[in-house]
Amino acid sequence: MAHGRYDDQLGRRLNTATGMLSVAAGWLALDNGRTKDARSLYTEALASARQADDPGLEAHAFSCLSLLAHAAGRPREAVGNAQVAQRAAAGLGSPRWLALLAMREARGWALQGDRTLTEQALVRAYDLYSRGPRDADPDWLEFFVPAELAGLESLCRADLGQLDRACAGAEQAVMLFAQGHARNRALYTADIALHQARRERPDLDAATDAGHRTLAYLKDVRSKRLITSLGGIAKSLEDHRQAPCVARYLDAYRTAVPAA
Repeated sequence: MAHGRYDDQLGRRLNTATGMLSVAAGWLALDNGRTKDARSLYTEALASARQADDPGLEAHAFSCLSLLAHAAGRPREAVGNAQVAQRAAAGLGSPRWLALLAMREARGWALQGDRTLTEQALVRAYDLYSRGPRDADPDWLEFFVPAELAGLESLCRADLGQLDRACAGAEQAVMLFAQGHARNRALYTADIALHQARRERPDLDAATDAGHRTLAYLKDVRSKRLITSLGGIAKSLEDHRQAPCVARYLDAYRTAVPAA
């Protein structure tokens, strides 16, 4: 792009392609816990969107920045970026894309503990999703199946401290994914274990069962987020290590994740 010769139309297409590559690389960085790299890459994607005059790419970049802000514990930034993304995507003719962005906003409100605004965003997300797929849906949105919708709501419920509903949502997500999307199934299975372990009255059998199922994904799924979740499960169960099921799980975890 710096040294080639091309007209404005091709230049916009090149900027869009470069921006999408930055988004993909940013996701890989975020999944590996490299949040500074992710922020830099998403910001590059946003700059590419502006140069390409591409509202779709702009919405995608702001959506990613919203997800990054939530992961970094900056809920107001998560909400703000999700709202800007919704404005950018408003004219693109894809209700399901807007549904995903409403879910991003809901997670920001949930992290702030605002139940009312979380519920409003969730209702809007489900209403938009129910309008069905459209030709305008981008190819990358294919991951946003009903299972993922349920899983994203479960994350909001967890942020609000509604752990019973979070467990139910994560279980629904894993069930609906069936045999596809191994990474998503692994992460939501880990969420089940975490929620069960962190309830006021922990269900140790359910937590360790989900923990063992999560460990089984390690042979196929490489993700620092998954390793972090497994560490969180072990930490949450440590106070109950006298229970035989917990002792067995902790032994299995330390074998599967030697660095622990």
